[in-house]
Amino acid sequence: MAGECDLTGLLIGMGLRQFSMHPSQILAVKEVVLDTSRRSALQLAARVLRATDPATIRAMLERAAPQRETEVAPRERPAPQRERVP
Repeated sequence: MAGECDLTGLLIGMGLRQFSMHPSQILAVKEVVLDTSRRSALQLAARVLRATDPATIRAMLERAAPQRETEVAPRERPAPQRERVP
């Protein structure tokens, strides 16, 4: 559950600060965490906890989910420079 980006904001809003997930999910979840404000996460959690219909909850989570590409591309880094040996 912690590795699902759609639920990351909700989990933050519910007070979770440590997540356990497969290493392949870390980058995507980290990007969501960095882009999520605590205030919006708390508001989302409050709305979800008040809701009673599962379809309504899923719709709230889908609206709150970050818009991202299906595959997260790694951030580009310059190639390391090799020293030239004369």
